[in-house]
Amino acid sequence: MERYRVAVVICLLGLLARPALADVSGKATDWPEGSAMSVGIHFEETKDYFLKLLIQKQAILVDMVGSKAYKFDHSRLAKAVSQQHEAYISYVRQECELIGSLSEAGGYWPTTYAVKCEATMIERRYKRVSSAIKCIERLPAEERERYQGQCLYQIAQLNMGEWKK
Repeated sequence: MERYRVAVVICLLGLLARPALADVSGKATDWPEGSAMSVGIHFEETKDYFLKLLIQKQAILVDMVGSKAYKFDHSRLAKAVSQQHEAYISYVRQECELIGSLSEAGGYWPTTYAVKCEATMIERRYKRVSSAIKCIERLPAEERERYQGQCLYQIAQLNMGEWKK
């Protein structure tokens, strides 16, 4: 379990180290209000904030899903949750780079759009993971092992609801 947590942290830290605005130092207030740099730095800070929270919540979720207190071994499910999360973070980076590039704007605006996209998607992921944790916590202790999977559908990006029936 620890190995998967380390892999997730390394993957997420890679997203934090994004070179997009790394060549510029300072705060959003150091740039003209509304400029690409001011807006971009603001979204970079927002993304970093939610990414740190997400790292913590993801570790909690993986630990909950793979709890040793359960009667059966759920390490496969815990591993799948961990791997899906790593893939999601990679997807966010690539998808948002495309979104920024599609703007065909000049200067730092493509990077600003990409970072805004990342901030939005990371915040959304944080909320979904947090919601999955709350869902599992609301289950009566004697039913968590059996029904926790129902709480995880909300983190599955391509979930069509077909498997719930």
